[in-house]
Amino acid sequence: MAGVDQPTAPVAHVLVVGRNEQRASDVVAEIEHGGGSAAYRLTTLADVTSARELAKWATETGDGHVDILVNNVGTALLGPSESGTEAEFDETFTINVKVPFFLVAALAPAMAARGWAPSSTSAPWSPASAGQEWLCTAQAGPPSNR
Repeated sequence: MAGVDQPTAPVAHVLVVGRNEQRASDVVAEIEHGGGSAAYRLTTLADVTSARELAKWATETGDGHVDILVNNVGTALLGPSESGTEAEFDETFTINVKVPFFLVAALAPAMAARGWAPSSTSAPWSPASAGQEWLCTAQAGPPSNR
């Protein structure tokens, strides 16, 4: 996130989450240098408990709410499918599907009530990535008509 001169919005409080303390600290410093407000938390988001703990922290740190979620956690099994183990598959599925699902589930109801919807990214597949399997997911908030 190099080159942040101003916060995304004058009232935005950005919550940065990652595994690398130096990167997180640098991003927060850059946002604050540009006049914004930010905080960070280190986590691997390796299980449902970490997703729920993150949602709780984000809600508390975000003045009781989260308006926008950029869900960019993920990992990939590299190489041919036959070389992957069941444990590697389980870890990949947990990080790419289960954790984002429960993170969104923890935040989406309050976001929807405030008129916001969670956003999630997915890894694109292209011919350049042939031989690498990508597990892509996207989540959305609960339907408003139900």
